[in-house]
Amino acid sequence: MKKWIVLILAMALLLGGCSLFPQEQTYPSAPTLPPYEREEWELAYVRRGDMVLSESVICIYAPAQVETLRFSVSGLMYDEIFVTAGETVKKGQLLAQLDISAEQEETEQCRLQLEKAQLQLTALEENRALELQRQALLDADEAVIRQINDRYDLQKTALQDEIEITQMKLRECEERISARQLRASFDGTVTYARSVKPGDRYNAGDRVVTVEDAASSIFKAETKYWAAVVPGNIYTVTIQNTPYEAVALSEAELGIPETSKKEGVSATVYLRLKDAAVQLEDGDRGMLELVLDSREDVLMVPQTAVAQAQGKTIVYYQDENGLKLYKTVEVGLTANGMTQIISGLVEGDCVIAG
Repeated sequence: MKKWIVLILAMALLLGGCSLFPQEQTYPSAPTLPPYEREEWELAYVRRGDMVLSESVICIYAPAQVETLRFSVSGLMYDEIFVTAGETVKKGQLLAQLDISAEQEETEQCRLQLEKAQLQLTALEENRALELQRQALLDADEAVIRQINDRYDLQKTALQDEIEITQMKLRECEERISARQLRASFDGTVTYARSVKPGDRYNAGDRVVTVEDAASSIFKAETKYWAAVVPGNIYTVTIQNTPYEAVALSEAELGIPETSKKEGVSATVYLRLKDAAVQLEDGDRGMLELVLDSREDVLMVPQTAVAQAQGKTIVYYQDENGLKLYKTVEVGLTANGMTQIISGLVEGDCVIAG
């Protein structure tokens, strides 16, 4: 029994003694540092080549001249439309006419009256000459001769006034007739002719006849880059992937009024095909490629590589340690995503493009 008591006390002492030793200190773990990552940039090399700055302009194949004719008076009945669509006409040809019966009658009266007055004037001068001859044979004095001349001069003045007034009336009649007629101002083809019935009246603004100079169809384009289209130069117009060579024309060459052009403001340019293209029709649309500027054998970098900083033009590059640095450059033309380098870089230099 005594042996068991000693054993129990020994075990209790052993277990209780563990709490007498100092506890082990726990240190915080060191932070985990991410591995060093170099920033990646899109790089590009300075290269040499040709640069072209161009602009695509929509152009339309159309007659050189188109004229839509309308009367300058309204409310009058139509007399006749003398042409039909598809008919060819000559310059000055009568195309359409309103009722001019009253004007024709008045015109005929004026002409008869004018002819009569002119005959009377001729007869008057002949009678004067005969009477003066008789008075000369009779040895009439100057007073008698003066009276004869005064009398004939008075009649002559009256006839001349009548002739002048009649001529004025005749011109007015002819002007009224002209206002009631439509004539072609150039050789061409009728593309529209109004259909009228007896008794129809003309309303102001109605289109009566349209004439086109279809024999000389040309390309027309509206562009603010009109200065790049030089008369006499050859350009390419592409229609449905087919290129056509065309020569630029001036307005004087087309016989149309010259218009004033201002820089930066759109104006019309004209081009004529070098060779006939029967497959083209009026209204066909194409693309005119205009070269605005070009440089040959120049240094260039992507446009995205060039930046502005503190009033300077710069490009960024990466040094041997991977650091991003910059240098100043002088640039020229920018076209098709590339920028010309005039100075500051040499061929083969590597720059940061983005």
